[in-house]
Amino acid sequence: MNTLVRELQITQHVTNPVVRQASLYVAQPGDPKKIAQNTKPSIHNLQPSPISRRELQILSLISYGEPYKSVAATCGITMDTVARHLKNIYRKMGVPNNAAAVAYALRNGLIA
Repeated sequence: MNTLVRELQITQHVTNPVVRQASLYVAQPGDPKKIAQNTKPSIHNLQPSPISRRELQILSLISYGEPYKSVAATCGITMDTVARHLKNIYRKMGVPNNAAAVAYALRNGLIA
């Protein structure tokens, strides 16, 4: 995965569509998409609970471009459960979609 990100930085050409879209969410210094670190404490910016092993497993499979059906079969769960785990991941990371979740996980060393 690091090779794909490096490839994107060097050539601006990545074949994996999830990584290509994730690159749009990699925050640069001063980028408005970057999560604000100096915000006033409130109930809305409490620290989220940590991501579970199962959620990381699902996110890792998604990062390789696996469809939900394949992820569900690999994990022995239903596609609805995959969708529920992803929704929880988005909430915990504060991101809107798979690509942003993958970018966040790569930036923070949660997946390789």
